[in-house]
Amino acid sequence: MKELDVTGLVFTIPARVLRPTEQRQVELLAAIKDRHVLDPAILEERNPFFWDAEVSSSLVDAYYSHMTLDTLGNFRDDARDGVAFLPGHNHRELPFGRSFDALLEDTQEPQRTRVIASFYTMPGLKLNSVTTDDLIDGLRSGILKDTSVGFHSGESVCDLCGRSIWSWDCEHIPGLKYPVGDGDVMRMVVATYAVNGAHLSEVSSVFDGATPRAEVLKAEREAAEGRMRPEAVALIEQRYRVKLPVKRTFAGAEAPGRKATMDLEQQIRELLGLDEKADVVGAVRDMKTSLGLLENANQELGQAKARIKELEPEAAIGVQYRADLITETLKEGVRAYGDKFNNGAYKRMLEGLDLDGIKQMQTDWESIANTRFPGGRITTDGDEQAPGKGRATNGVPAGVYKV
Repeated sequence: MKELDVTGLVFTIPARVLRPTEQRQVELLAAIKDRHVLDPAILEERNPFFWDAEVSSSLVDAYYSHMTLDTLGNFRDDARDGVAFLPGHNHRELPFGRSFDALLEDTQEPQRTRVIASFYTMPGLKLNSVTTDDLIDGLRSGILKDTSVGFHSGESVCDLCGRSIWSWDCEHIPGLKYPVGDGDVMRMVVATYAVNGAHLSEVSSVFDGATPRAEVLKAEREAAEGRMRPEAVALIEQRYRVKLPVKRTFAGAEAPGRKATMDLEQQIRELLGLDEKADVVGAVRDMKTSLGLLENANQELGQAKARIKELEPEAAIGVQYRADLITETLKEGVRAYGDKFNNGAYKRMLEGLDLDGIKQMQTDWESIANTRFPGGRITTDGDEQAPGKGRATNGVPAGVYKV
């Protein structure tokens, strides 16, 4: 069974608006002037409005998730770089404002590590159907005190089983209770999960900071596969006001989705030699990647074989040329040394040489043979002078007398 594909999804968590002190507002004005405002002259024309928001903390939030220190550090850095302040997570509308600073701090009541992000906007702007003046009045009056922070990427790890909450191997839905314990000591624990390595996408003004996200996505998948108890389905539907796609079963019949899937998972575990805690989906994904690499290697091997087949005629010509060259070279050896020439021994020697070596031996033996058996007549009759002693030879080249 595939994991839920959450790539590119932006989730939300609730946040609260805070009002910075007057001294803090002076510091914030200098910060946006140096690092964010394109034309500093606008700060003299209009007074920017500042507000802070507790973006996130290490506490378990309304979605039964909690952020790790790694995620909180990313949120702080992202807010410092600047993220948009949107109306209701609507990415198709222009932002009302922008973040420009943030800090990570430990605080009490309750004890937690939290990220405080600073935002600003300019009065008198109409970027959407609502003006920034309306936004400022809503924030000042306390009417707009619920905000929601969008984030992306990272890993969501179940606190009960240690697996990804998107994995089929994790059967826990955030917010529902499950029995936990050893032996006879069992207790009911609410399922929560940790978000690690996530990044801040945007911050929005919302009417309620409790919009459902991961738990509803997973509940929809679990209900569609028949893996949720009826009471759990009813609780999720009532809590989040949603309708889950429940797979119906009949009396005396077992929902096939879970059993068939578990049988398949067990077969995969046995086939790959995985233990009970191993991530089956991850193992199958790795195997798929390996098969893809193997397929590419097979394609390259097929191309290499085709190329070899194309070169076989040329290779045969080369082999024949080498054999003919060795034969001609041995003939020169016979001419040079006569009966003393060990044809078999020299043939084995030549077969071990490259073409340049064979050609060199041929040249050397040809030179010796030409010295011993020069071309032309070498006998004399009567008072005739021998060749080379003032009388010309018949001019026949030495090559005519090759064996």
